[in-house]
Amino acid sequence: EMQAEIQADLSSIRQVTGYNLRANRRQPGEAWRFQDRRENERQQEYSLQIALKKALKSMPRAAVRAAALELLQADDKGTMKGVLKRNLTLKQLKRIIRSSLFFKMKYDSSGVFEKLKARLVAGGNMQDRSLYDATETSSPTANLSSVYMIAVIAAMEGRSVATMDVGGAYLNADMKREVHMLLQPEVADILCRIRPNYERYLNEDGTIVVKLEKALYGLIESSELWYQKLTGDLKKMGFKANVKDPCVLNREFNGKQLTVAIYVDDIMATCVDPEGISWLHTEMEKIYPIVSLRRGVKHSYLGQTFDFGTSGKVKVTMEGYVNDLLSVYPAGGTATSPATNDLFKIDEKSDPLSEEKSSEFKTIVAKFLYLAKRARPDLLLATSFLASRVKDPREDDHRKLTRLLRYLEGTRHLGIVLEANKPIQLMAYIDASYAVHDNFKSQTGGIISLGRGPVFANSSKQKLVSKSSTEAELIGVSDVLSHVLWARDILLEQGHQVGSAKLYQDNTSTILLANKGLSSSGKTRHVDVRYFFIKDRVDAGEVVVEHVSTTDMIADILTKPLQGNLFRVLREQLLNWKHE
Repeated sequence: EMQAEIQADLSSIRQVTGYNLRANRRQPGEAWRFQDRRENERQQEYSLQIALKKALKSMPRAAVRAAALELLQADDKGTMKGVLKRNLTLKQLKRIIRSSLFFKMKYDSSGVFEKLKARLVAGGNMQDRSLYDATETSSPTANLSSVYMIAVIAAMEGRSVATMDVGGAYLNADMKREVHMLLQPEVADILCRIRPNYERYLNEDGTIVVKLEKALYGLIESSELWYQKLTGDLKKMGFKANVKDPCVLNREFNGKQLTVAIYVDDIMATCVDPEGISWLHTEMEKIYPIVSLRRGVKHSYLGQTFDFGTSGKVKVTMEGYVNDLLSVYPAGGTATSPATNDLFKIDEKSDPLSEEKSSEFKTIVAKFLYLAKRARPDLLLATSFLASRVKDPREDDHRKLTRLLRYLEGTRHLGIVLEANKPIQLMAYIDASYAVHDNFKSQTGGIISLGRGPVFANSSKQKLVSKSSTEAELIGVSDVLSHVLWARDILLEQGHQVGSAKLYQDNTSTILLANKGLSSSGKTRHVDVRYFFIKDRVDAGEVVVEHVSTTDMIADILTKPLQGNLFRVLREQLLNWKHE
């Protein structure tokens, strides 16, 4: 009911003020261009966070309602206690940190509006890091490859899948150190209206000083405190962490494996027996006041849509993210590939971008990185190169970025489809393009799969200059092999007998060097011995290196800007996405 009222408030306020977040988008077909400062401000207002004063001015009723909900939740959880400023010591006064209240329009992975969310955030940048141990200021999250492997195994085994999130997650963890925080007048006013007992702590300037009792968002220790709280509770329920990814935990339920992957407060749970998920939800509700549960075949998780609707497969897409990106930066056309053949050429005669344009260039490339590393590995090669240009972008780089946007415009619907073989077989395709960069460095491309579709994909410039294509390929194997071995260990820890990982290469000389572990040829004798550690893995039975023809080397698409039919064929194999 509260969500419906908030949406009604938004609707009525838009009618009165003309305020509409989507009104600032360009019309379809209008080409992307660099925005002026005023447009940038509107983009920021639409996209992510809205500051308190701006929200109160543009959508007062909805903003106050969302702020009140956030502050009620914080107070109900005992997050903070008011303190009289005069009772604090000089040392305590000097360590008071600021706070902010932000608003965010939350959408699911399909781009559908969910709610207006307010969040009280502590100014952790003001905390003295020298007082903290390094282990107190960082916490792990589930590796994306782990999530993909868990998802594709769930599809293969026909598991029930559910996603959960814990409301006000950090606020469930107790503080271990003393931290005082200042609430700005607007926040203090709303707090006093819903909790009059705070009026006695009001200062002359309308602020309130509070002592934090719970791990409020923004504190440098909050994520670690929450991680320890959640994993500790799961372990009390009988879960055991995967030693290779501590954010993947398992326990047995009625003879079946119940698996959870945690990413801050978002949880994906899978089990052949659906009662296992019901049991987990019930146990979580005993500990946390708010635990939402979503069942079914389609889930919005980590900004992506996981669709288990087809037996044995999971489709991963980010159409909402893509549509939002292109609505803010329309391409003005389409392209058949992400990059032209001159991708790696740097035109030093091209005019450098202005400071403002450079900033926007960096922002768009960062958005592409986020997308490419998740559901669109076909964007990785071009995005990887453009990421290397953010420090000194030029008009020629802008042209290449526009090409990438146009390719995305024509392929909005694409994603990846993951399938696993029975029994599970870990496979890796590793390739390298020799001396393609202006400094003669080579480009590595790597893909890891459990059958079809990538649970890991990477495209990166090599750190060394190699003297031959064979050496470049060997360095590429070294670059990717550690992730292959890690993925194998994850699967073994999950209880799967995966056998030797198959590593596919299209260079016979590289295969020979990898299997021999040394070189007797004058052309490769100089290669550093550390690039021959693969032989130890082969001898241990962890990896087997097999030859694949160049035309079937899927990773080739991640090493050079291919065009035409070859690009389309390899893209289909990379994504495992077949056109209807």
